[in-house]
Amino acid sequence: MTANLFGVLGIAAVASLSAGAIHATAIGSHGEEKQTAYVFAATAFFQLAWGAVALFRPTRAVALIGAIGNAALLSGWVLAK
Repeated sequence: MTANLFGVLGIAAVASLSAGAIHATAIGSHGEEKQTAYVFAATAFFQLAWGAVALFRPTRAVALIGAIGNAALLSGWVLAK
């Protein structure tokens, strides 16, 4: 991997950790809607876990998992809207 990819992956990891924290806080405001709370919890778990792994194991495989996972989350959000 090039040094540039490490930098980009580090930025993506921090962004994922931030997004995961935001989604984790959204769980409480959607407590009445259990399915929505579960989706926010699963989203937060993925984003927090991937962000942590990407910070400490910045490999192409981790980058690919993040890209596919976040593309799936974005697609789900688009379909929900």
